[in-house]
Amino acid sequence: MSDCGIIAEEYVCSPTEIVGTQDELKGRLTRDARARLEAAIQEIVSVEAPIELDALTRKVGKRFGYQRVAKRWKRTITYRIPGGVLVGEGSRSFVWPEEASPSTWRRYRKSNGARTIGEIPTTELANAIVAAVADAPEGLDHIAAYRAAMALFGLTRLTESASSYLEEALTLAVIRGDLHDEGTTVSLAPSFFPALDPQRSKTVLPAQESTLQHRLRPATQSRSNPCLSMPAAESCSNDGCWSKE
Repeated sequence: MSDCGIIAEEYVCSPTEIVGTQDELKGRLTRDARARLEAAIQEIVSVEAPIELDALTRKVGKRFGYQRVAKRWKRTITYRIPGGVLVGEGSRSFVWPEEASPSTWRRYRKSNGARTIGEIPTTELANAIVAAVADAPEGLDHIAAYRAAMALFGLTRLTESASSYLEEALTLAVIRGDLHDEGTTVSLAPSFFPALDPQRSKTVLPAQESTLQHRLRPATQSRSNPCLSMPAAESCSNDGCWSKE
């Protein structure tokens, strides 16, 4: 743990071995195929969560021989995740373990380029920015803070979309009380002791706080009809969800 109270960990990728065929995911799933599908989802989530939902869907598809997965398959994947919390961040969604929360998670995972900037939760980006700024006693300007945080994930290209994600993360770090933003320079906030002050760890952006209410079904919930857990306009089908390309 650094002096700023943020824990650095290594990002661990889940197993990638094939567990089924493309044909098994067409039409109605057999009991055996469903069991292997859910086991693959659970394994990926248990190893890589918090994980971006699109990334989770791709990883599951690859374990059944698919290179690309249609977007609507995400609904079926989401339903079959055994517990957890689905946190929406604009156009992105992240699956968090039930025992973790974006409002209190004080970690970032060094992934050496294994994840794109869009696959990293805002909370994790914010934690990385705090860790990067903590290593600069005189503070950093915004761009330098962004680049230093990206380097912790093995990323180098500060694109427009990357800047947008990092700007949101910096805003979160400031609102949490971790950083002080003087307009051109960011530095650690005065009297920064997050590990000793639980109230500061509970401060989150209003938008993030509201998204924490979408809890995924527990593993014991009925799985007979995944469409029942969705609005009528979003009913799902197993047909045509996967692409062989």
